[in-house]
Amino acid sequence: MLQGTDLIGRRVMVWSRSGSTEHRDEGVLRALAPQWVIIENDKGELMMFPTVAVRLVKVFPASEGEGR
Repeated sequence: MLQGTDLIGRRVMVWSRSGSTEHRDEGVLRALAPQWVIIENDKGELMMFPTVAVRLVKVFPASEGEGR
């Protein structure tokens, strides 16, 4: 069974909600915690999502040379 920590370093897309607005952000998963999902986008910015706001996390297939 795949564990959340197995996904650290993988490219993901996070769908989240803020009020009635839905957002979609893409980046590299840096951390998972009981209250947070943290990704780093292509600009090098860390984005922290409270887990209660996350609707979906899409994990992209691992590519060669992708750090884990």
